[in-house]
Amino acid sequence: MWAAQHSLKANASPASVWALWADPDRWGDWNRDIASAEIDGPFAVGSTARIRFRRGPRLTFAITALEHERRFTDETALPGARMAHEHRVEPDGDGVRISNRISIDGPAAPFYGLLMGRRIRASLPDFVESERRLAEGQPALRPVGPELWVAETPLRVLGVEAGRRMAVVRLSGGGLFVHSPAELDERLRAELDALGDVRFVLPASAIHGHLFMEQYRAAYPDAELLAAPFLAGRRPDLAFDGLLGGTPDPRWADDIDQAPFLGNRFVEEIVFFHRPSRSLLLGDLCWDVGDAAPLPTRLWARGPRMRRALGPTPAFRLSTRNKRAARRSIDRILEWDFDRIVTGHGEIVETGGRAALREAFAWLPAGTGPD
Repeated sequence: MWAAQHSLKANASPASVWALWADPDRWGDWNRDIASAEIDGPFAVGSTARIRFRRGPRLTFAITALEHERRFTDETALPGARMAHEHRVEPDGDGVRISNRISIDGPAAPFYGLLMGRRIRASLPDFVESERRLAEGQPALRPVGPELWVAETPLRVLGVEAGRRMAVVRLSGGGLFVHSPAELDERLRAELDALGDVRFVLPASAIHGHLFMEQYRAAYPDAELLAAPFLAGRRPDLAFDGLLGGTPDPRWADDIDQAPFLGNRFVEEIVFFHRPSRSLLLGDLCWDVGDAAPLPTRLWARGPRMRRALGPTPAFRLSTRNKRAARRSIDRILEWDFDRIVTGHGEIVETGGRAALREAFAWLPAGTGPD
């Protein structure tokens, strides 16, 4: 047998967790790989669920065990094996503990463990974290400053839990400026609609923050999609309305300034400064990973010295070849009067951001010396 599991404590009731599981229309809220799900009868032992995944085949699962507001198990047949997914919620102090366990049994279990095990282990923490957040009734968007909100969702990169953060600015002239858009589920869309009309949707770079732009095109046909440098070639499926550069669009220039970070071989990121909240909006330029993050995440963000500080990842630093261009970019950004840094990954730097950014790039040569 092969198995993997993950659990978290939630400040919620068994009923609120059970509501996520008993309604197949909500399965895609906690498992973002699910495009749709339906059950051929009541949510009970013996019923069959048909699940269509965003990537991969459509599978049929049978509900084989169920205790109301406590646990249920669904199973599917694989050639030479059976895969079971157990969902469990149990009282834990003043809250509950949510657990997910996936097991594979049968002669071919070792093969499937090698084939799918890494992906399953990577997905389980995302499932449970989404279930916890939804069961606790946390809003998708949370305010972090005047006319500035963020939404935080799971993201794994090369097997590393990176997390991702979307930022939303309500412009003084009306409408919303959506930076690094997150997946647009019903809850997020309702909260965006309550804030205002989505007018501009844009990524930080051709690498960061463009994965779900097509969903915003479909949901908000009047919104403008802006491309970061080199993104149009990577996303020929999208018809962009403009290209981001070093000069802010007049329609948001009263609230937001912008500048490119140059000098990296692979990433030309557009950095934004939101004046009303004195906040810098970043994508991959800098991470600030806390000590509670998993060890692989801390190694990726900090490098072998493991010292916590805001800064570029070792990989980003290594690929910054034109240090003179990078220094000019950072010097321009440091001219802005920001205090907070809203990072794309890790924790938000709530205050002292300008000094932290200066220190993060102290390794760049001063002035206009050689590259």
